[in-house]
Amino acid sequence: MPQVLGSKSSEARASSGAKQAMPKVLISLGSNLNREQNIQQAIEQLSERFAELMVSAQKETPDYTEAGAPYLNVVVAFETAYSPWSVRSVLKQLENDFGRDRSQPAKVSLDADLLQYGDKMIHTGLLKLPSDDMQLSHIQALIKTLELEPEDSGSSK
Repeated sequence: MPQVLGSKSSEARASSGAKQAMPKVLISLGSNLNREQNIQQAIEQLSERFAELMVSAQKETPDYTEAGAPYLNVVVAFETAYSPWSVRSVLKQLENDFGRDRSQPAKVSLDADLLQYGDKMIHTGLLKLPSDDMQLSHIQALIKTLELEPEDSGSSK
């Protein structure tokens, strides 16, 4: 069963009036350094910014470089009024806050990727949605623990 986290986020307070349908966003979080702590702290920071989060089960995967420790991964789903580029910016800032050093690919404090933003299809230099990572078997397995199907993530309730 997915973990659901409430929020006191500015976004949640701002949307407390008339409800509008917001796109459902799927992101992945992964870490192979201080894994449990970094993933939990990243989720807590995301819950401060975005309204109700659904968090998948955790899944361990090998390091693709074969030089680092195994990763711990989760998928997080939420609805947001932020643009896809703003969500991506939040994720990249989160990686920076956790000390992500891209010069050391085998040591990843936090990897945060935007997987899907509603039903939007975007292909620019900085952003591709849905992400190619949606095809990874561990991502598919984590999405299933959310009881979501990627195709349904753009539909309104």
